[in-house]
Order: sequence, then C-alpha cells, then structure tokens
Amino acid sequence: MSWPDPINYSSAVQNPKVCFGDSELKTGTVRTNKLGLPIGICGNFAIVYCADCANSTTYAVRAFTRQVTDQEERYKLLSLYLIRLSLPMLVEFEYYKEGIFLKNQWYPIVKMGWVRGESIATYLKKHLQTPKELETLAAKWRGVVSSLYGANMAHGDLQHGNIMVEQSQIKLVDYDGMYINNLRKNPPGEVGHPNYQHPERISQGYYEKDADNFSAILIYLSLLALKADPSLWDQFNNGENLIFTANDLKNPGNTSVWKALKNSTDPEVQSLEGKLEHYCKGSVSGIPSLEEVLHGWENGYPDPKPEWLQVIRNGLKGLRDYSKEKRKLVTNLSLLLVSAILIIGLYTSTRNRVVDNVETSTRVTTEEKTSIDDLIKEDKYGEALERCEKLLKTCPQSDQIGLKDKKHNIKRKAVEAGDVSYKAGEYSKAINYYQVAVRIDPYNEALKKQLAECKALLN
Repeated sequence: MSWPDPINYSSAVQNPKVCFGDSELKTGTVRTNKLGLPIGICGNFAIVYCADCANSTTYAVRAFTRQVTDQEERYKLLSLYLIRLSLPMLVEFEYYKEGIFLKNQWYPIVKMGWVRGESIATYLKKHLQTPKELETLAAKWRGVVSSLYGANMAHGDLQHGNIMVEQSQIKLVDYDGMYINNLRKNPPGEVGHPNYQHPERISQGYYEKDADNFSAILIYLSLLALKADPSLWDQFNNGENLIFTANDLKNPGNTSVWKALKNSTDPEVQSLEGKLEHYCKGSVSGIPSLEEVLHGWENGYPDPKPEWLQVIRNGLKGLRDYSKEKRKLVTNLSLLLVSAILIIGLYTSTRNRVVDNVETSTRVTTEEKTSIDDLIKEDKYGEALERCEKLLKTCPQSDQIGLKDKKHNIKRKAVEAGDVSYKAGEYSKAINYYQVAVRIDPYNEALKKQLAECKALLN
C-alpha cells in the first residue's frame, strides 16, 4: 500500500462528511490555523488532527503516513487487553480499518479522546521556577511508569511529544509501539525517540516488557535535575528533548550534560546520573525498573514466594508434562497419588521452618532497628551500614523498604558528615564518611571524586 503524505491528508480532512468513515467524525470540524488550513501534528508514523464534533466532544485523529507492522491486529489485541485494566494515564481509542477516504481508497485511522493539556516540555518550561511543581510531577511520573510496568506493559516511545499534562495529571498518547505479552512476537518496527532511548535499542531494536525502563529513569532524572537547577533547561534543551540528546547517550560521562549533573547540588541527581551513565555503557536488556533503582534493588531482591509453594508448583508441572506423554491411566493416577503424599509431607515439614525463619527475622529486625538509628545519631555510619546489610539478608520482604530507606539515610548523613570534616580539614574523618557513602552508592562519580581528593590531601 502506498501511504498518503501530510499534504494529502490535510486536503482530505477539510471535508469531514466525505472523508471520514466514522459517523461521529463526519459531524466534526478539523481545527485550522489563521490561514484556514488544517493543523496537523506530524510524528514518526502518523499525522494527528483535532476534530471538534457534535455534543461538544473532541477527538484526536491519527492518520498513518507509514506502514505499522500488523497494525490492525496490534490495535485489536491492545484494545482487548486494556478493557480489563483501569489505567488513568491512558486514553480510550478506536481503530478504524476504513477510517479516511482519499486517493480513491480507504486508509486506517485511530480515533482517541483529545487530551486538553500540554506536552511535558511546555509544562516544564512554565514551571521551571516552581520546584514544588517539578517535585510533584516527578512523583506522578513514578506512579505512571510503575502502573505500566505492573500491568506488564511498555509504552515503547516515552518522550516529550507523547507525555501530556492535563490538569496536573500525566497522560500518555501514541500507542503504535506499545508492548503487551500477546504482541511480543510482533515488534512494531519503531524503537522510540533517540534522545530518550538506550543507544543499543536504537541500533539493534528491543521489544520487551522492560523496554521503557531506560527512558523512564532518564526522564525522572531530568525532572529532578531541572528542579535542582532550572538553568539546565536553557543550556541543554533544544526543542526535541528535555536535557539529554542521543549524542549524550552514546558518550556516557563525556559530554557537558553529564558533567553538569555530576556537580548537581542534589545528591539524588548525582546518584542517578552515575547509574544512568552505567546503564548507557551496558546492554539495553536487564536494565532495572525505576522503582528498583530508587529502592536500591538493581541486583534483585528475595523471592517473596515460600519454598513450599514452589515445590507444589514444580510437582504439578511435572505431572502435567508427564500426562502429555499419554501414558496409561493407572500409571498416571498412581503417580498423582504418590506426588500428592510427597507434597503434603514436604509442606508439613517446611512450613514450620519457613514460619520460624520469618518470625525470627522479624523479631531480630524489630529489636535492631532502634540500634541502627542510635548508631546513626552517634555518627557510626560504618557500623550502621553493616547492621543494615546484615538484616537485609535475613528479614522478610515486608521490612525491605524500611531498611532500604535507612540505608539511604545512612548515605545522606555520611555525605553531610564528610562535607563538614572536609571543610574543617579533617581529611581522615572525611575519608571514612565518604567510603561509607560510596559503598552504598558505588556509581556516584562525584562521591568517588571527593573521596579521591581527600586521600590525595591526606597524603
């Protein structure tokens, strides 16, 4: 199929009654500029028009300028999947195979609710001097990406043009590259905006549930960095990014934006800068989610499932696999009976041990939490960290977040104490404090540089 270009579409939409197949769009009027020409927003695969229809309803009409792999099937499966979910950051849509008529044939369109807001870039520019607004936006961004990740989805192209802010709420548009499990074997043929994507994804492609992790971290870091230093916008925004460019991502740590973030007054910006730099140097696969990064779970965390449950699952899986071989019914029943007896026995023998372990670890955690706080108050950050790490290895998952927060508090306090000692010329003390902080945040280049500086001054 030969696809129309924006000029063809702009000519057609001037007569909605004739060009559109949807009865509601036929009643609409496409918004125009001062010259009376339709306003079209061009993207990578489509051009978008705003149509004001009857009953005061307004829609975004996406008309495609390029082929999207398995386009109709993708939108059908995506629509069926989203019906079961309630994700406020997504906008309802309908796919029409016979959506718009021009050049003597029908072409598909996507009709979705019009977001009455502004792009995240426009919103940021307006609120650069209001740190509280940026802090709130960053928190809402965490919620958006966590909800998508929890729903086993990825947007596929998180960037300023696809992130809208409507009445202080974040909305995502453009679902051409969205990932769900049913589409895993049918990648869309697009890899997102190069100013927001891992260089390996741009060059080789990557289509998995965690495809958004890199861009989610990048955008969150950008929001925190702008909150700490609004002047970064004028220095690094070029109209097609927030503060990073594709060149920055191909040269981690070696361009001006990296250096600016290393010198940020916000320790969290320094920490995330080091981690994003590290991820740029590695593979796009396996990058942790934003929440895993913020909680320090980059290297994984304990499986919350008790071991007896895994034993049962493995046993049942074995029986299913065995039954597939179509052995004799009597043999199958015998194996099922024996396996059931073994599973009950294993459950009985392991349950008490699992419960005892959980109770013991919870009891130890409760007793020692106060002592960690006492060690922090006494400036004994090394001992506090060792105790915290020891508890993290044994405590149940319910206590993990609290202990991770204590760990970050130890780092913050250690950095503050190190800075005070450094300014007082007590370099030996400063080294001890900075070493604790680096143990917690090994990717923080600014911290490592400060530690090296102290060691040099001491020698």
